Amino acid sequence: MLDFLKRFKKAKTFKELFNIMTWKDIDVLAAIPVFLFMISPVIFFWQITFIKTWRYEITVSSLRMVTVVFAIIVMTSELAKQYLSGSSLKKIIEDHIPHMLFLIMSVLILVSTFINGFTVEAMSGDHYRNESSFAFISYFLCFFGCASAIRFERTKKILLNSFLISGSFTSITALLDLSGIISIWHFHVDQKPDTLTSVFYHYNHFGYFLAIAVTISFALCLSEKKVIPRILYFLSLALHTVTLIINNTRGCYLACLGAMIVTFIVFAKTGKIKLKTFLPALAVLIAAVVTGFLADPGNLRRFMILFRDVSDISSSAVSGNAGEISGNAGNGRMLLWRLTCEAIIQKPVFGWGTDGIRVMLALNSIDGNNRPHNEFLQYAAFYGIPAALIYVSALVSFYFRACRRLSKLPAVAVAALLAGVAYLISSCFGNTMFYTAPFLFILLGLGFRTEDKECS
Repeated sequence: MLDFLKRFKKAKTFKELFNIMTWKDIDVLAAIPVFLFMISPVIFFWQITFIKTWRYEITVSSLRMVTVVFAIIVMTSELAKQYLSGSSLKKIIEDHIPHMLFLIMSVLILVSTFINGFTVEAMSGDHYRNESSFAFISYFLCFFGCASAIRFERTKKILLNSFLISGSFTSITALLDLSGIISIWHFHVDQKPDTLTSVFYHYNHFGYFLAIAVTISFALCLSEKKVIPRILYFLSLALHTVTLIINNTRGCYLACLGAMIVTFIVFAKTGKIKLKTFLPALAVLIAAVVTGFLADPGNLRRFMILFRDVSDISSSAVSGNAGEISGNAGNGRMLLWRLTCEAIIQKPVFGWGTDGIRVMLALNSIDGNNRPHNEFLQYAAFYGIPAALIYVSALVSFYFRACRRLSKLPAVAVAALLAGVAYLISSCFGNTMFYTAPFLFILLGLGFRTEDKECS
């Protein structure tokens, strides 16, 4: 960094500035805000320990502003270096298709906000989720922009390890608190006594975090060649799996099971693991998650009710006699999804704006929910069907690109993308949140650059 500052001081023109900036310099600059967000739960933990009135959204909003500044520097530097190195405009665009899609998504968010009005929710977000229109744009452009500029495998591994260390600290302190060994007062500010939320506002949000941690631990444990790091990843896997089971977030059970199976298939397909060695480990892990799920009799009952409700609704729709959806269907989600779809039909192009359907959902939902509990429907309701399609197209482009380069993907890129799979499965049953949604875009960004020759 000191060497870069010396070179920066000597630069007289913009061209000289971008020429003296190496890919390693860009890597470091891009990694700084990503690292800070990866350990944000621990940062907030220490902040609230010393300042009891501190709020998590203050921590994240500060990190968001830092990320915006770094994203502008990093993306400008990257594009300028590519252009000065002789890359054509067509080649640069082809290399940044997901960025282009996310840019279009951000423009649609701005248009929707302009059409629906600059409401309090659009400008600053509500008091709970704290997601303004600007926050959503920062997910697509800034968090992803920084993470996607990171090229070196070593940097990516440091970032994933920092996430697991942060997650381990968070899980251990939460478990010690729940067991009564130590008492951490702020764990009880927003949670019920019998739930495990850690520093998060709700156990579902902690479930998102744990699903990502379980998947990353599993992927790195499969791919690691050295004995000691593999043991550490296994211990991380065991810790986060136990915490997930105690946390008991049903959507994240599905996310972990799905992501673990996909992870195993990916590594088996690339020949990077020995099936005889890891099949028993996979079986034990799946058995542990399933056992934890079945330990709460209510979990299976809720899913059986959900499957029955989906079957009944499908049959009614086919027969042309779709009736009212019970408010209890899918723990209230079926009603929310139906109401959300009705809202989308009313404003299909530019949506209702950020949290624009909250009043309608609150009036009609049995539990007063003001979001759809499905992130894909959420984007369609907030910003319109075109925006949701752009979002899905960007996701498809990521994983299609990854599948085409599967043999060239380093293990850390695979781990990041598969953790993204865990998040996306969870997102089918939950809402975005200011301290969880950025993880998806960071993970996608870490899986974006995959070839060693790009790092030269």
